[in-house]
Amino acid sequence: MNNNVINISFMNEKLLDTLYSNPKKVNDYIKNNPYDSRWLKEILDEPPFEARKQKIEDFNLKMATDGKYKSVELENAITLYEHIKDLPRYVLVDNRFWLWLEFDKLYRVAIQAMPLTTNTRLEYSWLFKEGKRGIWRNTFARGYFWVEFTVDEKREDKYELTRFVFDKTERIRNLTFDNKYRNIVLSTIRAEKDIYDKYNSNPEYKNTIERCEIGIETYNIYTYIRKALSLYGSVRILDFMSEEDLYKIVYEKLEKAVLEVHKGNIEYLKK
Repeated sequence: MNNNVINISFMNEKLLDTLYSNPKKVNDYIKNNPYDSRWLKEILDEPPFEARKQKIEDFNLKMATDGKYKSVELENAITLYEHIKDLPRYVLVDNRFWLWLEFDKLYRVAIQAMPLTTNTRLEYSWLFKEGKRGIWRNTFARGYFWVEFTVDEKREDKYELTRFVFDKTERIRNLTFDNKYRNIVLSTIRAEKDIYDKYNSNPEYKNTIERCEIGIETYNIYTYIRKALSLYGSVRILDFMSEEDLYKIVYEKLEKAVLEVHKGNIEYLKK
């Protein structure tokens, strides 16, 4: 175990403004400097990061030896969660904290995790162009919150649900992109996992579950439950419901969808 303790940092506001103003230039710098971010000092006449009083145990994340970040994404997300989960909430939702991680501490991993393969990847995934909503486009921030939302201390393996959603990210992506509270996400994932285990283990329904997950056009069982929850929440306050009641509602809706698809009514997923 690494017992070194370090201070966290935030990206300097002046540097952040500079990066926002010169996305093409920043893109080129990153592509031409894949091993370290010393180039930041070339575009700013002051230290790029500001140390804060909060301390964490030092850590590193893994890079995929085959170049495919997906193979280490789950392990890295759990490592990240375990090392920063005790930080204040205002730190965890501050873009400048994540910008320090990706442009400094975890720079090489960030390049593999968020390769600049599109013209908008830098602005939306690296620079949080959408503000707080941009958290769900940033691989590190999104991974952290997916772990936080699914860790379940009631289970023998507290990361059982976490592994379930990282195996197929559709199971959680829509829920968190809507900025739902943790109790809603956790109850929904519990129901999704129980429905999946129940019907996937039944030879008669195994193909049905696969069809539910693949879906039709842009619809599947996970987009269905996202919409169903939104409709249900329009007349009830989901945030104040107990996890048990939320679980029951989601479970019943998911099971209804599975049974409809099993009867051949896959269009039901569009409801």
